[in-house]
Amino acid sequence: YAGATTLAPEWHPSAAQPAEVAATSASLFSGFDIFAKLNSIGKSVRWQLGLPNRRIMDATLHVVYDIDKTTEEKAFAVYGALTQARTRFKNLGFASPGWVIAYLDRDFAQEGRSDSVRRLLNWQITLGAWQDKDDLSSAAVHEYFHIVQYHNMSYAAWVDKLLNPWVMEGTAVWAEMQVTPDSNSAPDFVRRGADFVHTGMRNWGSLSETQAYATVAFFHYMEAEKPGTILALFQTWQRIASPSYAYPVDALEAATGGLGPLYTGFVQEMFAKQNEPYKSWDTRKAYGQPVTFDQAVEILWNENLPPYTTRAVTVTAAAGPAVGILFTDFN
Repeated sequence: YAGATTLAPEWHPSAAQPAEVAATSASLFSGFDIFAKLNSIGKSVRWQLGLPNRRIMDATLHVVYDIDKTTEEKAFAVYGALTQARTRFKNLGFASPGWVIAYLDRDFAQEGRSDSVRRLLNWQITLGAWQDKDDLSSAAVHEYFHIVQYHNMSYAAWVDKLLNPWVMEGTAVWAEMQVTPDSNSAPDFVRRGADFVHTGMRNWGSLSETQAYATVAFFHYMEAEKPGTILALFQTWQRIASPSYAYPVDALEAATGGLGPLYTGFVQEMFAKQNEPYKSWDTRKAYGQPVTFDQAVEILWNENLPPYTTRAVTVTAAAGPAVGILFTDFN
C-alpha cells in the first residue's frame, strides 16, 4: 500500500516498568487514553497484558497491534480495508474524519466497536483480532463508516442517534457492501432479520438489533435507484438543531421525492428474487406463516397497517391443481 510503513517497536512493555517509559514514546499511541497516562499509572491492566508493539500507518490511519497476539497479515488486511473505505466514502461526498486509530485486540469479545466521540485529535476503533482477515476487514469498514456518520452529523443528531439504530446500522452494513462486497454480513443479517418489513418504517426505531442491521436490504435498493440519498440524509442531519424522532423518514421523503414508489419498488425487487443480491439472499423470514388450504380462502390477512409496511405469504394447495392467487392493492 503506497505510503504505508511497518515500524519496528521503539520499546517493548516487557523491557521496562511504566514509570520508565518516556512521554514521547507513549505519545506514539496518543488517543488511547490508557496509554497516554502510562507515566502516571504505576500498574495498568493493559501494561500487564501487553501493549501494542507494532503499527502500520500513513498520515491519517494507524493500525496498532501486538505481534504476539495477532499477525501482520491481519493488520495489513485491516489497513487495506480502511484505506479503501477512506477513498470510497470521500469520493461519494462524505466529509472524511481526520486521524483514525484502529487497535487489533485478540481479547476483545466483540467484532468491532468505534468510539462515537473524537478523543484528543483522533477517532478510535477496536477490532476483535480473533476474526479471520476477511471478517476483520469488513468489521473495520463497518466501524469506520460509523465514524464517518458521526463526523457528518450535528451534535443534536448525534444525541438522537440511539433512537434510530436502523439508520446507523443499516447504512454501516451498506458501507461494508461498497468496500468488501464478498462480506457475509449483509446476507447473514437479512437472513435473520428480514421480517423488519413487517413494521411500518416510521416505527423502525423499535426494530430489534438484528432487524436494524437487516435494513441494509432497503438501503441497498435505495442507493441503487437514488444514488447519493444516504449522503443527503446525513447532510440533512448536519443541519439538525434539535432532535426529532421522525426526522429520518422525513429526510428520506424529501431526498427521494417521496418514498412511496421507492418502497414499492424495493418490496417488489426483494420478493421477486430475480436480481442480485436479493436473488441469493435468504428472505424467508420476511414471509408470514405458510398457509395450506384445500378450498377457496378469500382473506389471507386483515390488518390495519401503517405506511410502508409489507405482508407476504406463501400459499400451497394440499391436493389438486395449482392454486391461482389474486392480490388486490386496495390501500
